[in-house]
Amino acid sequence: MSKTIRELDNGFAIKTADSDADVERVAKFDSVVFDDKVGDLCRQLFTNHPNTKISDLIFIENEKGDVISSLCLIPWEWDYDGITIKVGEMGIVGTAEEYRQRGFIRSQVEYFKQLLNEREFDISVIQGIPYFYRQFGYEYSVPLERNCIIEFYQIPNYSENENPKLAYRIAEKKDISAIQKLYNESSKSLGIHSLRDENIWHYLTECNPKTCTSVDIRVAEDMSSQIVGYFLIAKHPFGNALTVAEVSKLSYDNALDLLRHLKKLAIENNKPNIRLNIQSNCELVKTAIHHGAIDRGGYAWQINIPDMVRFLKTISPVLERRLADSPFSGLTEKIRIGFYTEKVAISFENGHITNVEKLELSDNRHEPIRIPPGSAVPLFLGYRDRAELCGLWKDMGASPKYSYLFDVLFPKMESYIYTIY
Repeated sequence: MSKTIRELDNGFAIKTADSDADVERVAKFDSVVFDDKVGDLCRQLFTNHPNTKISDLIFIENEKGDVISSLCLIPWEWDYDGITIKVGEMGIVGTAEEYRQRGFIRSQVEYFKQLLNEREFDISVIQGIPYFYRQFGYEYSVPLERNCIIEFYQIPNYSENENPKLAYRIAEKKDISAIQKLYNESSKSLGIHSLRDENIWHYLTECNPKTCTSVDIRVAEDMSSQIVGYFLIAKHPFGNALTVAEVSKLSYDNALDLLRHLKKLAIENNKPNIRLNIQSNCELVKTAIHHGAIDRGGYAWQINIPDMVRFLKTISPVLERRLADSPFSGLTEKIRIGFYTEKVAISFENGHITNVEKLELSDNRHEPIRIPPGSAVPLFLGYRDRAELCGLWKDMGASPKYSYLFDVLFPKMESYIYTIY
């Protein structure tokens, strides 16, 4: 029996799942609104994923008991420059066509945001459609869906005296430990990345193949049969290219060998070219670009910070570390920040953060740092630096000292998120 969260007008009600039967009802709804693979994703997430709770599947029923709108909360953990932050993704958001433009998503988002604060998530993310989620305070802030294309003619064939350096095969359960080590090593180059344990990898190998996010996980072995790399091929990508959805750290020679192998796979599967949907600073992208590939940029995760004070407290160890390696080492000062819709103060003592607090908005003092809410998220997540944002937001600014200080505290970071499903 589903749990009623709130009664709405005209017999509608916001509910949460309480049984496998509820999951099945919402999965069937998602299959109609999207397609069967999205329905399968809902089903797998809320029956088999190690991170999810069945009650985080949120939906609206009409007076007949039919599901007419739904979204869900998917918990993650991300590494933010060496510390763990709690992430709540808003996923699989949809409304039946005849019920759209009636505020049903907004009603569910209100409850979703209540859950974020009750469970003290540091940030909330969504991979959603353009513009729509700005109304709920989300801003593009971490790269997503890179579109780096390399054509077959740009990948050199083996010369007469060359042989493949690596052997490739589909990953097996016994490979998970080695793959996880490679993932952890590759993630060191990223300022923000998703955390995965072996339970996540088991989900990716066992349950993910049934969904719209399914991938082939493949390993690369050297001539002594040691795993030296792995890569993921998306089964249902955007577009028709052979799409690499993830890759481990590689040497130049191994990256070139992999490009040659990908070319072979693409030709065998009647694909027109190869798309690298991966982080821009990885060896495979760099190697491809040096061979003529074109990086056409990409989309981005839309992100909201539910509680600015909580987020700044969580990342305090990172801010202290950055401060210690700067001309502001040993800073003792209370730094006031105006976000226009709220004000926050960070208290430093000998370079350590002793307090982060919310200030009264009615305080009319001119704050030394002024940050529009929409620019705060990309700044704090290293997607854009202060100078870029000042060019985009004319109501953002700070005096010279605090401009310098914020450049130290919030530098631009190379980040990329590989999914947990």
